Amino acid sequence: MYKALIVDDEQMIRMGIKEGIEWENLGVGEVYTAASAREALRIIEEKHPELMITDISMSEMTGLDLIREIRRRKLDMRILVLTGYDSFNFARQCLRMQVQNFLLKPVDEDELSDNIRQQVEYLEQARRQAELDQSQKRAEGTRQQAELERVMYRFISSEDGNIKEVEMVCGLDPHRKMQTALLFWDMDVNCGEEEQYFRMATLKNICMGLVDSRGEGITFPDAAGRLVVVMYLKEGSDDITQQMDEIKGILEDEDDARIHIVLGSVAKRLEDLYLSYNDAVYLIEAKRAEFLNLEDAGYDPIVRPGQTKDKQKIFRDVYEEFKKSMTENISNCEYVLHAFQRFRRAADAYNISDNSLKRLCFELASAVMFSYSMNTGETQEHLLEGMNRALLGSGREETLDVTSGFLNSLLGNGSSGKESNEIIARAKSFIGEHLGENLSVATLAEIFYVSPNYFSRLFKRVEGEGCNEYIVRKRIEKAKTLLETTTMKTGRVAMTVGYNDTNYFSIAFKKHTGVSPTKYREQYREKGGGRG
Repeated sequence: MYKALIVDDEQMIRMGIKEGIEWENLGVGEVYTAASAREALRIIEEKHPELMITDISMSEMTGLDLIREIRRRKLDMRILVLTGYDSFNFARQCLRMQVQNFLLKPVDEDELSDNIRQQVEYLEQARRQAELDQSQKRAEGTRQQAELERVMYRFISSEDGNIKEVEMVCGLDPHRKMQTALLFWDMDVNCGEEEQYFRMATLKNICMGLVDSRGEGITFPDAAGRLVVVMYLKEGSDDITQQMDEIKGILEDEDDARIHIVLGSVAKRLEDLYLSYNDAVYLIEAKRAEFLNLEDAGYDPIVRPGQTKDKQKIFRDVYEEFKKSMTENISNCEYVLHAFQRFRRAADAYNISDNSLKRLCFELASAVMFSYSMNTGETQEHLLEGMNRALLGSGREETLDVTSGFLNSLLGNGSSGKESNEIIARAKSFIGEHLGENLSVATLAEIFYVSPNYFSRLFKRVEGEGCNEYIVRKRIEKAKTLLETTTMKTGRVAMTVGYNDTNYFSIAFKKHTGVSPTKYREQYREKGGGRG
């Protein structure tokens, strides 16, 4: 059902059109009225109607001014004009502003109904075409992903792989350093094949959002049921430990699974990638006892073929310089925040461990706090206590984000818990409006200008569930509505709510409802629901 807006400064005409037309029979579910063009713009901004019927002669801002403003804002809206003017010049102005039709007052009720019906039919046809285009795009994307996975696994599992094929199908840069990571997870011994498939598909989709969609590498499964992530090394980095640590944190937050990661050696050339994969496979065998004995004090969640060079001593001197410059310029908020951003980049460049970084951030915040108190005579101990609590269990990116937030709050430009809640509220609204699209923690974090790790933890803290879990739940809710109220086939329902893989959708649906999509529709109709 669509939404319509009636704009006329005469109440009798507004209400006459609203009450005289059988809107629901025409496919219109909500009808709004406005007594002026400015009121109409406010309603358009809030309610987003697809159809507008407007008078031309209104005080202050005319109907033509209103239409001109709508077109300037590039709003997609069908427009019918009511007017007492019957002239060629007026008709030409309407055509220039892409008005669908203009009707002479007093308008005939049947004529107006016919025009509304035509616009609704156009909107419905456009919606169906958009759905078809999106479905075809997703289907093509699914085929491309399947081909990519086939080519990549064949390439890394044999030194005879076709480099040209990999370059063409996968788009990997043959001249950049890469490294392979093998991901696997604790699985209950009673876990069935369907559950294993669901877990693999879920984690693969999350990784693709964090890696593939950013152009940082490629994700695909191997024959042993493990997830393979091939990533480019960042400039100045010795390996991909930092990136994989962030990914590990997000995967565990989103799926409540304990993730194990084993890194292969760094491949300086594309043709050496199979060596990186084989190294990781051999490491899994060598470390199997540690994976089985998870309580072992020496257990390392990310296993590497060799440790990175220790740069902590050098970095300590660099850190002291940052601390000195920040505490000596405490009255200049912008300077302090800029210095912290440089510290943030330096910590990444020197490969400082997460625990060391957390300790240094708290030490830095304490030093800034002390300098602030000495300069202002004010104490803000509650801010430092709040930061200390926030750092408990925080990952690398969240540690840095929390510290930045503390500095903002202390020096007067701060963000509060209210702002955090606002980010999540906006994210939920975005998710609701884009369920059929490719949604991931990474894309949402990018939209709201925070790190994926921070966004993932923030979402879980505010909502009590992981972002991916929330997206799945909302998709299943929408799928249930479509199964109840339409005759769409399961495959079309799956694509409409954002699942390219119908099998994966069916498993996810059954996991949440206890029955398959087909069975759910049958049960709903047996209870007397639906259209029959």
